[in-house]
Amino acid sequence: GLEVLLEVHDLAELSYLEAAIPDMLGVNNRSLGTFHTDVQHSFDIANEMKQAVAHLAESDRPLLVSESGISNPDVVSELRKAGFRGFLIGECFMKEKDPGQALANFVKACI
Repeated sequence: GLEVLLEVHDLAELSYLEAAIPDMLGVNNRSLGTFHTDVQHSFDIANEMKQAVAHLAESDRPLLVSESGISNPDVVSELRKAGFRGFLIGECFMKEKDPGQALANFVKACI
């Protein structure tokens, strides 16, 4: 009964989709080798992610998730235009004195 989030770090890992289609397909914007974070990575891999599941009915396609390095509502808007519907955001809120209020403000700015 669990939902599956398959996280990929590069284009080669999209081949994992040949074995099974997850509920969510995420791209990690943080390099696990250097820990450098760059949201541009999501934009760079977005089209290939969409192409990898294009053969599926729209209702069967995984939700695309951009993970890490997101700290601006404008970036969320641009990621949505690229096809992402889920966002893993944490560090920018944890740096705030009141993370809950920071989240509320962020969500309001995204609407």
